[in-house]
Amino acid sequence: MDEENHQMEQRDDSRPYFRRQKGIIMAVGFDDPDALESVWTSFKSGKLNAALQEALLTPSIMHSVEASKIVLHTRLFEDEYTLCHDELYIQTSKRENVQSMHNDMTMIARIKEYQKFLNQDVMSVRDLENQMEHSLGEFMAVLKQVFPNTMTKLQNLQELETIIKDAQGTKFKQNGSLDLYIQLIERMNKLYQELYISVAIPLLQIHSVCENETQRKAKECIVEKIRYISKLLRSDTDLQKVSHPGWSVKVIKREEGLFLGLISLVPISVEQAYDIDLLIDEYMRQFPDR
Repeated sequence: MDEENHQMEQRDDSRPYFRRQKGIIMAVGFDDPDALESVWTSFKSGKLNAALQEALLTPSIMHSVEASKIVLHTRLFEDEYTLCHDELYIQTSKRENVQSMHNDMTMIARIKEYQKFLNQDVMSVRDLENQMEHSLGEFMAVLKQVFPNTMTKLQNLQELETIIKDAQGTKFKQNGSLDLYIQLIERMNKLYQELYISVAIPLLQIHSVCENETQRKAKECIVEKIRYISKLLRSDTDLQKVSHPGWSVKVIKREEGLFLGLISLVPISVEQAYDIDLLIDEYMRQFPDR
């Protein structure tokens, strides 16, 4: 990676290299072929250079060196990429014994400990989901009492919270179905926070050379699902973009803007939690008995 001022010379092996008068040499290691491919693809497309420019040349750095503009150029060489690719291919074809990796074993133990409670938590929220499904009519009727008459869309959970707060002190009283919904969303937020801390973070620290192909795919799927639902449950998520096909039939067409996204959060987040639980079991079973 070089600044604009550089001189190209010729090496004995006829490969060009750059004499860096002002620059940074970064050695990057990989234990995952997919990670290597991602970096190489980003480099070829120019995205890597843009990402490094933004990450390294922050306003505070520019101020500290009293510079108004510095342009970085990223250089990766194809022969080094090929050598790395070939080495990784050899490594990944030989699965490492996870028992030789102390930190990996610690992460596996963390996940196994959390598994003792996860299935019970998932079953608990599934029971709440069933209660919520049977209370949907009452839930929507209660909200109609507090929604403005001209309101046709509910944008996010933050807007719902504001409307409910504004209704406090009036004749409106929260009932069981509304309390149940609020409780369920809070439970799901807590569950996915725990999944991120107790599953996603440990999984990302387990070396791919200790996993088989099935485990690598399961790990990717688990982490992706946790991140997706954690983002979906945020109070500023656009509910107009959220829909569950099984629950869409429970809302009349003219009221979809008010209720479809709101109620769809429940089955989507619960179903994904159930899937994550099964994927964790599948992932953990693939390790040899210890």
